[in-house]
Amino acid sequence: MNKIIYQNLNTFHPIEGVTRTVYLKNIIINPQIIISDYTYYEIVAYAHIQFLPDKRAAIRIIATSENKRNQSFGSRFLVLMEKWLRSSGVKSIHEQVLQNSLRFYLKNGYTSMPFDDPEGHESDSDDVPVVKLL
Repeated sequence: MNKIIYQNLNTFHPIEGVTRTVYLKNIIINPQIIISDYTYYEIVAYAHIQFLPDKRAAIRIIATSENKRNQSFGSRFLVLMEKWLRSSGVKSIHEQVLQNSLRFYLKNGYTSMPFDDPEGHESDSDDVPVVKLL
C-alpha cells in the first residue's frame, strides 16, 4: 500500500512529485468562495450560501447527513452559519423551504415572509419563503 505524504499545504501541489493534484485553498482567492478542508471523517452538514445586496444572504442549498437527522446537528449547523454570517455583516438570512421542513425552520427562529429574490431563482410553488433577522 502506497503511503501519501502531504509535504506542504502552503503550496499549490501538496504531494511531492504530483502536479495533477492541487490544494484549492491556495488557489481560490475570491472571499465569496469558501473552500473547506476534508478529511476521512464524515461530512455531517453542508450549505451553499449566496451573499445578496443590502447585507442579506440566501441559503441556496442546505443538507444534513441522513444518519445525523433528528439529533440536533441541523440546528447546531444553522447556529454556526448564523454566527459566521453575522460576523460577516449579514443582517438577514432568506431561504425557500419545503413544506415538510417548515417546522424545523420555525423552531430555529425563522419566520414566514415573502422573499424578493434579486437573482430571480425560481422556487417550487409548494416552497415557503422564510427569513431570520440576525
